[in-house]
Amino acid sequence: MKIKVAEFIKQIEDGDFQKEVLPAIACKSATEFAAKQLQPLFAAFKKAVSAGNTVQVEQPVSLGTEQASLMLESGIINLPFANTKSVDNFFELDDEVEEITNLIVVSANVNASGLRIDSFGTTTAFLDDTVAEQKVTANILRELALIEENVKNNLDTKE
Repeated sequence: MKIKVAEFIKQIEDGDFQKEVLPAIACKSATEFAAKQLQPLFAAFKKAVSAGNTVQVEQPVSLGTEQASLMLESGIINLPFANTKSVDNFFELDDEVEEITNLIVVSANVNASGLRIDSFGTTTAFLDDTVAEQKVTANILRELALIEENVKNNLDTKE
């Protein structure tokens, strides 16, 4: 799906996009997190994108005592919607570009910035890719394990 850069920026700045926050998933550890728990995230994202909407679907996760947010966004660059003001540094406002699928992981312990972004190609390709969900799920499981490891290492260094 293509969108004009100026239109995308206006949608995000005006809050004129589909935003959905799913019920939180709680698990004691990353190894207990089941891929099937992500089905509502994928279903909501695919439904919105298929309808031609710019979308942000958030899946809160409690991993033991650590809180994280997993978000699928249809953007135009690998930046979260919160950083939309920077988009015009990369594109001309009149450009028409393909929307892409971004996985955004927000957690104080995912890395030093508290933010991890991975792109998974255009939204059209994401809808057509029979293993797209598996690719995103693999990334999510890896990031949750990293968060858990970083929490443990931080606790170890404080003792």
